[in-house]
Amino acid sequence: MTVAEFSNEFDLLYNLMSNTAPAIDEYEKSVFLTNAQEEIVKNYFNAQGNKYKEGFDDSIKRHSDFSSLVSTAVYPNGTITKLPSGLSVDDRSYFLLLPSNTFFILNETAVILEGSKQIITQVVPLKHDEYYRLMSKPYKEPAKYQSWRLFSVENNRKQIELIIKSGSILSKYLIRYIKKPEPIILVNLTSEYNGATIEGITTAQTCKLDSTIHREILKRAVELAKSTYLGDLNSTIELNTRSE
Repeated sequence: MTVAEFSNEFDLLYNLMSNTAPAIDEYEKSVFLTNAQEEIVKNYFNAQGNKYKEGFDDSIKRHSDFSSLVSTAVYPNGTITKLPSGLSVDDRSYFLLLPSNTFFILNETAVILEGSKQIITQVVPLKHDEYYRLMSKPYKEPAKYQSWRLFSVENNRKQIELIIKSGSILSKYLIRYIKKPEPIILVNLTSEYNGATIEGITTAQTCKLDSTIHREILKRAVELAKSTYLGDLNSTIELNTRSE
C-alpha cells in the first residue's frame, strides 16, 4: 500500500468504526500505524501474543510477512572484545555489540577453538539469575556443544556477553535476527508538522514489510486510534481481542 492508500483507508475504517471520535491528522495516523506495526511484529514473534499461538517458524505466512526483516551478522575474531580479568561477570566472557537495528534474535551460534579443534556451539540465552544459579553448581561449564549468552545495554547499545568453555577461544559468532521495522510516515513531517519526527525519521515512507500484512497493520492502527480517543471500557476490551 502507498502512503496515500494507508491514509485514505485509515480514514474510511476509522469513520466506519466510530462517528463520534475526533478527526485525526496525518502525523497522528503515522504514529498509530508505526505503533500497530511494532505491536504486530512483537506478537507474531511471541507465540503467546497472538490468537494462533504460532511463532515465526510455525507458519509459512509469517516467513512471507517478515522476510524483509530477517538479517544476519557475522563477527570474526577481530570484532570480538575480551576484557581483562575482573572487568566482566565471568573471566571466560567475550563482548559483542549487536547491530543497532536488532529487534529479536532468532538463532545464533558460536565457533570456538579447543586447541586446534574447531567446534560449532549452540548459544543458550541466560538471564542473570539463571547464570548465577548455574555457577552455584559443582560443574560450572556450558554443556558440550553449547555456549552461554548474557544480555546487557551499554551506552544505549545492545550488548551480549558470550561465555564459552574454559580453555577455549572464541573464533566467530554468527547471528540471525529480526530488524526493527522502520516507521510508517504518511507525509513529510519537516514541512507539514514543524520538524516532528518518528524514530528520527521525517520523510514520508510506506510500510517496508510484505504487502500481505499491510491491512492487518492498518486495522490494528485504527483500533488503537479508536481506543485512544474513546477511552471507554468497550473499546479497551475490543483492543485486547487480538486479531492477528
